[in-house]
Amino acid sequence: MRTLPRLRRAAPVVVALALLPSPAAAQASAPPSGTAALGWLAGCWERRDGATLVEEQWSAPRGGTMLGTARTTRGDTLREWETTRLYDAPDGALVYAANPSGQTPTEFRMARPATATPATWSALAFENRAHDFPQVIRYRAVGRDSLLAQIEGPRGGQTRTVDYPMRRVPCPGAAAAAASAAATSTPAARAADVASVDAILAALYDVISGPAGQKRDWDRMRSLFAPGARLIPTGRTADGSFRQRTWTVEEYIANAGVGLETNGFFEREIGRRTETYGNIVHAFSAYDSRRTAADPQPFARGINSIQLWNDGTRWWVVTVFWEGERPDNPIPAQYIGTPK
Repeated sequence: MRTLPRLRRAAPVVVALALLPSPAAAQASAPPSGTAALGWLAGCWERRDGATLVEEQWSAPRGGTMLGTARTTRGDTLREWETTRLYDAPDGALVYAANPSGQTPTEFRMARPATATPATWSALAFENRAHDFPQVIRYRAVGRDSLLAQIEGPRGGQTRTVDYPMRRVPCPGAAAAAASAAATSTPAARAADVASVDAILAALYDVISGPAGQKRDWDRMRSLFAPGARLIPTGRTADGSFRQRTWTVEEYIANAGVGLETNGFFEREIGRRTETYGNIVHAFSAYDSRRTAADPQPFARGINSIQLWNDGTRWWVVTVFWEGERPDNPIPAQYIGTPK
């Protein structure tokens, strides 16, 4: 698959990867909008096509602005680069300002709808009908760790639409940060969090949940995981293939934390099946996810496959391996409900 052509490409593309589920008290605050609702875009993404690599990185939203950088290399040769700014315009529009290498900076605009929901900010369309190609740049979240970008415009007397799937990756330096963090001691856990299987799973869901703008207690999350623990999302990408990604706890916090805190995220367990042998427990934990605790319907459901271990004094999370529900892959009925 070809890489995106210079500005004609739909620059930074991503999907934020949220982890597990659990409810908390709903707060009566207005949902974020504009750049404030695009925390899921913060981080790093890539797209590979043979020897060609497209790398993109976005800053977290702050001050009504997000800054993006991108480069395309083939082997060790730089083919193109781009800087991009997303910002909230005074008239309320969301503006995508692209500055591609060797081309004139160009702005594309997305009018802010009178009524917006969290879903509004996961399907974006920026337009500039005066531009040659593209005239429309779209981003649409697909699942929990991929995003489909589209560019559209006139070519040869017809409207041409080109799709560009991209996947989220750890940002440069994340591995070093994770190694440094691993060398330090695990924060002390709350005794109540690690006293039983029920307790540690409840804490796991609770620690990532909260309203938009609320900082998460990441030390509490660290305290639940055994040294060397891994978090592994899997699912089908926009091109139809299936992939999995392996993160340390620190890499998960670095890559998914901003989106959880910016957009609001509440996840809860809706069913569990467990198998136990000695000090090992495997929990198939079904979940649903909401942006606020008061949302009438979840925006996602799935299953967390969680491995737990008891060292004789407390419980530890060893692995969380999860996949989101799809229309062609619904959660089986036996995994939803009260049996544990």
